[in-house]
Amino acid sequence: MCRCACCFLPGRAYLRKPSNSNLPHDQAQLLEIGNAPAAQLATTPYPYNEQWNFTLEHQFWGDIATEAAYAGSHGVHLPRGSWQADALPTQYLSMGSALNTPVPNPFFGLVSTGTLSQPTVKQGQLLLPFPQYTGVSESGGYLGNSTYHALQIKVEKRFGQGGSVLAAYTFSKLIADVGSLTTWLDAGVGAASNTPQNPNSLRAEKALSGFDSRQRLTLSYAIDLPIGANQKFLHSGNAAVQKFSSRWSVSGSSTFQDGFPLALTATPNVTGFNLGLRPNVVAGCNPVLSGSSQSRLNGWFNVSCFTVPGASRWVARVRPTRFPEDPVLLITTLRCSRRHR
Repeated sequence: MCRCACCFLPGRAYLRKPSNSNLPHDQAQLLEIGNAPAAQLATTPYPYNEQWNFTLEHQFWGDIATEAAYAGSHGVHLPRGSWQADALPTQYLSMGSALNTPVPNPFFGLVSTGTLSQPTVKQGQLLLPFPQYTGVSESGGYLGNSTYHALQIKVEKRFGQGGSVLAAYTFSKLIADVGSLTTWLDAGVGAASNTPQNPNSLRAEKALSGFDSRQRLTLSYAIDLPIGANQKFLHSGNAAVQKFSSRWSVSGSSTFQDGFPLALTATPNVTGFNLGLRPNVVAGCNPVLSGSSQSRLNGWFNVSCFTVPGASRWVARVRPTRFPEDPVLLITTLRCSRRHR
């Protein structure tokens, strides 16, 4: 007979992975003491996304079409990858260094290895919601939320002889309390929202997303060249010349985009007890460094404007930072091609 060990958190029922599923419930739970179990909600909420938009379109003389739109979206129950349910309640931070005071370990003798195997343990460990564990992670962590608002403008000009020019501009803002689940694929994205400072207050984590690029302008074009048969240039010559010179076009695109915000973390984290840490900002200090891009390759901002908080101290605001001199991303492509029939 196979059983699944369960642990119950206030208002949440977790199903444990069946590593000790051949044992009765009480024995399986006893073997987990001193570990950091990962658990999955028995009733994991489904993530969903709400979207809405309002668009106005108008065509002017000269085959010029314009479009203006407002678009928004709201993500609910987004996966964070995991969520730490055994973080120190913040009301105990006022104890300061007393959190590290050694006290008798009530679990001594029940655990053979790790922190809880010693005769004494830090007092802060016994103040955790589940002091018998060194951590309790909810796999998946479907607790994330995001909000997006954008103004989108598009202007397109079509030419009677073939071809078009398109300009698209977006002014937007994306805030979220969750980052990317594929950080290994997202080099250059600055958010660290999946590592909250206080897992007990994810609301304080909602700030500029690592994917927030405030402004983006894209220019694209596709122009048929007026050369070859029945065109203004190179329309004469034998059949071979006309066939080779006809139906050529030039196309390309250029993208101008604001840089991403930076989410800063601090080390060493002397507070511990499953809490994250962000740096303090030095009052009156300008984080922007002057000079050319080449002169700032080893440092884009003034690191002395940020300091590591002391033990059991937090910054008042947990926000990714967008510096006044954000880098602008420019991507340009150009193609020359010939259509075949």
